[in-house]
Amino acid sequence: MHDRVMIIDVAPRDGLQNELEVLPVAVRAELVQRLHAAGLPRVEIGSFVNPKQIPQMAGTGEVVTLLVSAAQIEAVGEPGSGLSVLRSCTALVPNLKGYEGARAAGLPHVRLVLAASEGLNQANFKRSVAASLEDFAAIARQAIPIASVSAWRSVPPSAARLKGMLPPST
Repeated sequence: MHDRVMIIDVAPRDGLQNELEVLPVAVRAELVQRLHAAGLPRVEIGSFVNPKQIPQMAGTGEVVTLLVSAAQIEAVGEPGSGLSVLRSCTALVPNLKGYEGARAAGLPHVRLVLAASEGLNQANFKRSVAASLEDFAAIARQAIPIASVSAWRSVPPSAARLKGMLPPST
């Protein structure tokens, strides 16, 4: 058992993916930089998912590119500090394709996610739990460290309402 806890701020992903407005990539990158500046040890900057399914997460690779550019500029002014923002970043990847996108973008960590029930995994990721686990095994053999694996059994009522699974509350 580990004797430490890692706090991961998921606002740039979980918070923004439920908003109706799609924020520009530059605004999302600035949010990540501000969270890092506030002292958060790890920030989930977005997810590498199909933008047709979750348009709010389109451009997560571009967010990484902006963070790298900002880090390189910062490194010129203060040697040794430039990549600290990027090192604090992780992103959610539900499958091998998402992992490959995160790796291509240069992200140093990823978080794997699946639903513990077949129905919810199919609804969210369009695949079985077994198929997700097969991808996770392939990802685990790759070079990027996995920050965590998340699993859940049900959709919170607020998210279910957004997805049209429950009627609006009265």
